Amino acid sequence: MTEANTSFPLGLSSGINDKAAMYSSARQLLWIVMNWGTFNTPPAFTNSATGSLDISEDSSTIEYEGRIYDIISGNITSPSHPSWILPDVNSDLNVLDVFITFKSRDTTSNTKYIFVVLPLLRNTSVTSIPPYLGKLAGLDNKLLKAPFSLKDLLPLNGQRDFAFYSTNFTLISGLTTSGLTLIFYNGLAVPSSTLDKIRETAFPAITLPTELTGFYNRTIESASDFSKIASVSTYTTPLEKRTELTKAYNCVPLDPDVDISEGKLQFDPTSSEIIPLNKIIDERDAVRVSEVAGAVKKTGSVEQVIAVFLGILLALTVIVLLFFILSQSMGWAIFSHGLPAVPTYLYIAVGACFLGYLIGILYHA
Repeated sequence: MTEANTSFPLGLSSGINDKAAMYSSARQLLWIVMNWGTFNTPPAFTNSATGSLDISEDSSTIEYEGRIYDIISGNITSPSHPSWILPDVNSDLNVLDVFITFKSRDTTSNTKYIFVVLPLLRNTSVTSIPPYLGKLAGLDNKLLKAPFSLKDLLPLNGQRDFAFYSTNFTLISGLTTSGLTLIFYNGLAVPSSTLDKIRETAFPAITLPTELTGFYNRTIESASDFSKIASVSTYTTPLEKRTELTKAYNCVPLDPDVDISEGKLQFDPTSSEIIPLNKIIDERDAVRVSEVAGAVKKTGSVEQVIAVFLGILLALTVIVLLFFILSQSMGWAIFSHGLPAVPTYLYIAVGACFLGYLIGILYHA
């Protein structure tokens, strides 16, 4: 989206022939997480004349750009974006919308509001009824049990594509803010009988928060104009939180010099995809094999101490044997004449230690 928009709601011109191709060419990832709350009280209107839904027990939130948005209102309204619906033939089946408004907790957010629009489509062949809408229609169906949630409606199973656009609003205070609108343009097929019960009241058009003013209705006339103002994305369900036993994980030591850059695991900048851990391990193993093949084998401290100790024993044994041979050749009586002077044994001990250390080093060279 490149052009600032000051209109709401936006319509699409009937002159746009291939909306599917237009949507496909305007794809842009929008990372957004919907956390739908649950409640046991059956859904109901607080004011059926305005289509206002009771959200007093609804704790639903949206996560967008690192900020949390709380649900502040829910409404059943007359169709607001029928020209966006795919396929085109379903536009005439759009008899109502579910319109949900979220507001940022952060007063400094550039995007202060998020509006979620779900077109409800009349369908005579559908038999399954979302529990939320079934209770809202007053159906006495034993299968429509608590807990209830707007998750019964969104995001759509198998139909997760949505279009989105931003609108720059003027606030009552004179300042400006932005609202982001999400339109699940595939719509939700609902049994005609259920929609007829809900439609016993003539619902008004979308009602925005009262502080928003200074916006206009506008129609996007061409596919080239669409890509300047709106985009299309697919909702991706975030990973569920789960608990595993520690034995389910294989801990592998990472080399900070090879595997981590600026405190993060390396990724491929050409594809923006995280490198699988098994690839990192394989590459690291290859590096280690190369290092061992091309470098001198390093010794551990324990091995070196053992080698020195064995060297000392060997040296002492050699010295004792030499002394014994010398004494026999000289005709000394070793045990009758007493031990040689202490300095002699000191020199012998020092020599033995040096010889043992030398033997140990040479053994591991």
